[in-house]
Amino acid sequence: MVSLDDVSVFIAVVEAQNFSAAARELKISPSAVSKRINRLEYQLRAKLINRSSRRISLSAAGSAFFEKCAGIRPIVEQATRAVQSLHSAPGGKLRIHASTGLGIKLITPLVAQFMEEYADLSVDLITHVHGPTVIAQGADIILHQEEVLDKTLDHRELGDIHYAICASPDYLRRVGKPETPQDLPKHNCLVYAYETGQLADRWEFKGKAGPCQVTVAGNFVSNNSAALQEAAVKGTGIALLPVYAGLDDVKTGRLKVLFSDEVSFHRTLRAYYPRGPHQPINVRLFLDFITKHIKGYTFGT
Repeated sequence: MVSLDDVSVFIAVVEAQNFSAAARELKISPSAVSKRINRLEYQLRAKLINRSSRRISLSAAGSAFFEKCAGIRPIVEQATRAVQSLHSAPGGKLRIHASTGLGIKLITPLVAQFMEEYADLSVDLITHVHGPTVIAQGADIILHQEEVLDKTLDHRELGDIHYAICASPDYLRRVGKPETPQDLPKHNCLVYAYETGQLADRWEFKGKAGPCQVTVAGNFVSNNSAALQEAAVKGTGIALLPVYAGLDDVKTGRLKVLFSDEVSFHRTLRAYYPRGPHQPINVRLFLDFITKHIKGYTFGT
């Protein structure tokens, strides 16, 4: 297989009708141009160019080869512009992967706002229950709340996702309202399970006496915050939910927030993306957008 670089040199020589002029255009030495042409002729086993002191002429083989190769340059230039545009102007498609609850409750509303601002962009949002290492292939951005060590991925911290302790009015009427965080072990608490199997059963508080942790337990465990939210709305128990997940239910009164001034639990939202020397503008703009807007998810406490 001949080198495309050598073919490009050949096309430049033919168009310039001179080795030295082609060398100046390509910003290489005339001897390098001659070497490339010689190598191309050797690989093709055919004389392509007849040299003279001032001008060149093509052999029959050279004319046939140039006729076929002349169309390559605009194709390569078009492909080059397409790649360069990824780093200069937003457009095309952005592929985002996120966990199910995060993707539906937080990312989808923000994507809608983002596309209003950048109308030339389209977005593929894929939700899943697996971590970044499972779904990294084909994704431009992978949004996750757990730290992942993967040398093929770079990451950026987008901000903190704050959590709130919530229960339905029905549960609070039936069972009673905990007066202090220390009352929570007496209640049926709905617990999140990490992908490692570890339970998020130590809820963190900041009180007048200083920071403290309360260990909770209950009859329902899930690795999906949307499932915990639904169980809390149905009156199953008390849940520690990301604010973005419970926001609508709190506004409509289906959930009540407990200890709003004392909960200090939060997790960092991270964006993972393929490691490389240049970050595509679509990726950078979206991450900047998320970083700016994630702070708006609060119960206003």
